[in-house]
Amino acid sequence: MYIIKLPGFFLTQMNHLQAKNIEAFVFDFLNDLADHLFFDRIGLDNGQGSFHHFKPLFQTVEWTSVQVILYTSKRYHGQQLQLFFDISCCRNYNKKVMSQEKILETQERLKKYCLEELGIDLFGVADIRFIRESFNLPAHLIRRYDFAICLGKEVLSSVLDDINGAPTALYFHHYRQLNAFLDRAALSLASRITAMGCLAMPVAASQVIDWKNQIAHLSHKKVGELAGLGWLGRNNLLVNPKLGSRFRLVTILTNLSLSPGSPLPFSCGECRRCQAVCPAGAIKDQPFEFDHLACFEKLKEFRNRGLVGQYICGICVKACYGEKNRLEEKT
Repeated sequence: MYIIKLPGFFLTQMNHLQAKNIEAFVFDFLNDLADHLFFDRIGLDNGQGSFHHFKPLFQTVEWTSVQVILYTSKRYHGQQLQLFFDISCCRNYNKKVMSQEKILETQERLKKYCLEELGIDLFGVADIRFIRESFNLPAHLIRRYDFAICLGKEVLSSVLDDINGAPTALYFHHYRQLNAFLDRAALSLASRITAMGCLAMPVAASQVIDWKNQIAHLSHKKVGELAGLGWLGRNNLLVNPKLGSRFRLVTILTNLSLSPGSPLPFSCGECRRCQAVCPAGAIKDQPFEFDHLACFEKLKEFRNRGLVGQYICGICVKACYGEKNRLEEKT
């Protein structure tokens, strides 16, 4: 196994820093290494025999003398490369262990900020470690993030009421405004998390990078499902118990330690309102039977007719109204 040692200037520079700046310096330095050398994982030994991934480095370690280890899958003469070094100058920087209680407290503050100050309707946290390789983002970026915060904003029933067999200009405008609203909220939350000393990357609510294959940077729907915001319905949309499918989503990737939710079981039951109104006949009894091609052909038809300027519909969204709108309709 080959070992690469850092040049001495690194520790020399470290000794000239104020304690409050050490965290940011090491954080930036290691991320720069990860960006340029493509390390697969970064960990540390805090001198007590415990190993941590880099993500919780500044949240879980009480600094004394710390050895940081970087691993890469790249090989040199058949051997895995490692880089490690000691950061002994951090001995006066006492960053306390972040307990589960502290994690929940921090998460609750962020949730309150989103719901009360940003006007968000849904807030959930997902563990994305097992799906992040499917994201259409550079590998050196997605390795940094173990968690994602998924935010949702309700689609107004007053606008959906304008839909009758086809999308409308009113719905199209509302759709775009919701996406813009969510993007601004995601930026605000990401900025707040960054100010806490962690990484946070907002991913646009509706940014298609491959129109032909309808591919985005990631699936907000999948992240929302993992976060426990809803289940995948027959209509191939996320169904929330309260809002049905009448909401839009946005995602913020982060390395802040959070407590993820759990997926909800399929709960459409005998409801088939979406199936009854789908103009493409794309909705079947089981979610996995959804006919994506038939759906997309109908979306193209709506766009080609000049009804909307994007591949959207809204008919099954209107049909899936959830408990909140069911109660409103009764009154």
